Amino acid sequence: ITEFHDIYPTPFNLKNGSFSPTPGVEIHATALGNILKDDGLKHLPTAYIWGIIILLVLPLLFLPYGRTFLSIGVFAFLLLTIFILDFYLFVRFRYLMPITPFITTLLLTYISGTTLSIIESQKEKRLVRNIFQKYVPGVIMDEILKNPGAINLGGEKKILTVMFTDIEGFTSFSEGKDPSVVVNLINKYLGEMTEIIFKHKGTVDKYEGDAIMAVFGAPYYYEEHPLEAVLAALEMNERVKRMWEEGFPRLKTRFGINTGLMIVGNMGTEERMDYTVIGDSVNVASRLEGANKFYGTDILVGENTYEYAKEKIPMREIDLIRVKGKKEPVHIYEPLGFEWDDRLKEFVELFHRALYLYRSRNWDEAEKLFKHIYRTYLDRASDVFLERINIFKTNPPLENWDGVFTMKTK
Repeated sequence: ITEFHDIYPTPFNLKNGSFSPTPGVEIHATALGNILKDDGLKHLPTAYIWGIIILLVLPLLFLPYGRTFLSIGVFAFLLLTIFILDFYLFVRFRYLMPITPFITTLLLTYISGTTLSIIESQKEKRLVRNIFQKYVPGVIMDEILKNPGAINLGGEKKILTVMFTDIEGFTSFSEGKDPSVVVNLINKYLGEMTEIIFKHKGTVDKYEGDAIMAVFGAPYYYEEHPLEAVLAALEMNERVKRMWEEGFPRLKTRFGINTGLMIVGNMGTEERMDYTVIGDSVNVASRLEGANKFYGTDILVGENTYEYAKEKIPMREIDLIRVKGKKEPVHIYEPLGFEWDDRLKEFVELFHRALYLYRSRNWDEAEKLFKHIYRTYLDRASDVFLERINIFKTNPPLENWDGVFTMKTK
């Protein structure tokens, strides 16, 4: 056979490290045997090819491409599946499966999915930036953009802290003034206040004239939001007093702060959306801002805020009140500064003692102590209780009186 050159190379020529050509007659005999036994190599039917392609592509259509390691892992698993399936079909059923269409389909689908994911991610980041860039500090903006998917714009319930501020008497002050002067004053004031809110990781919810509504703990949540809100109010109040020395009108700014469950999210219409908060806890904060003018205080906070911040901030309890529009009474507190000193401790102890005597209906002793506090510390809140005691001496409260004072106005 060798002399007639009837030998041919085949995939089985290499044996034990040496080349051994296959005689042509053996090749013909193998082909005849395959025909007789119907066990020759077969091409995979087109329908099977399309079925396998669909099964491979389906997982890629629902793959979260934003999670890089997961998407790469799934892609690698599908590639491995192709090679295993190819080997199995060849050994078990003698099918020749074309590898190229499957790998090409997987690659194109994966690249398309990754590209679309990047485009969507950029769109989402632009949306978030457009919503928040004017209302949140840069450090919070950076955190949001790192993971915009973590921000639920549709609305959710969260325990947050909200702050309301208002300049006392600014409307009366601005009457008759040059509008450009008023606008310049407001812009300077809002700029100074917003800088401090941002410093303490707060979000400006809205401006209403000279009033500010700010939220702490949203859209980027952090545990210490009640403390940051109180620190911001104290710093803002100090900054207002420094602005007086710089020529700003000597008008007080009132602050109301409350912590509680509220709904936060994008609210409005398709034409106009605002990221804001609503709920009873928000309403209480608004009422506390207004209650300052009654007690002569600058800052009032609700009970939840007090519980979060009391270890770091000197505070005194002011009263137990029922705000307009609510049935349940709330304890209200006044932050007194950034740290305790002996005079402050003595003042708070005396006031709390007088408050205890007042709630115990010991009018004479309470009156005596409140008078001492008012004369010594010029405390407007003590004067409020003296006025009440005067009334209660002649018109005592009912036997079931629980010490709650009901606010009739906002």
